[in-house]
Amino acid sequence: MKKMLWLASWYPSKVDPFTGDFIERHARAASLYSSIHVLHVVKDKSLIENKKNLEEKKRYTEGGEATIIYYPSPAYRFSWLEKLHSIYLYLKIHKEYLKNYIREKGKPDGIHVHIGLKAGIAGLFLKFWYQIPYLVSEHWSGLCPEAKPNYSDKPWFYRWLWKTVMKNASGYSAVSEYLAVAMQNMFSLNKVNVIPNVVDSNMFFPSGKLVKKARFIYISAIKNYQKNVISILEAAAIMIKRVPE
Repeated sequence: MKKMLWLASWYPSKVDPFTGDFIERHARAASLYSSIHVLHVVKDKSLIENKKNLEEKKRYTEGGEATIIYYPSPAYRFSWLEKLHSIYLYLKIHKEYLKNYIREKGKPDGIHVHIGLKAGIAGLFLKFWYQIPYLVSEHWSGLCPEAKPNYSDKPWFYRWLWKTVMKNASGYSAVSEYLAVAMQNMFSLNKVNVIPNVVDSNMFFPSGKLVKKARFIYISAIKNYQKNVISILEAAAIMIKRVPE
């Protein structure tokens, strides 16, 4: 069984329990076929006084587990200096973790980055430090041209880093065909595979029963422009009018 180290820019944690839950579900599914270990490194402002990292482990299948490392980053007078110090700690933690991982489990067969930034920066450095190839799975709808916020709205250095991460990756995937095409156009990529988000079929499946009146539940971070709640409600209203009682 191949050993894969996943570096997740987003992942459920005590800092944010909801962001990246789809990556966790993807890891659960993939761990049925490969040895998957997810690493998520996140800054936790509540740790500033403690001056040390905290580590949390999650085990969800026989072949999969996740490690979440929370690190403190002291405040500086200048925000750019604080960001620089934070990214230094971020990369340092990744390097130390992979060093320990290799010592205990051996060199991983590959690195799977989820969302180009900022985990992709760690993937890029680890590739040069340890000669381990990485691939990038993209989930961020901000790469689509009509999205708000949009990739093009980011500072030039941010865009340059993302392009560098993509340029040095060995492969690419996206969660939809639309996002895959946007990635190809944005970063001049030849091929982007489509790997949709997964669903637990033990929990969600067709009932096989004919219902006269359908009900649906919509759950999302409504504040995001891309969720487009208004259009979903308008589409539901149209469907109700077209489907006879």
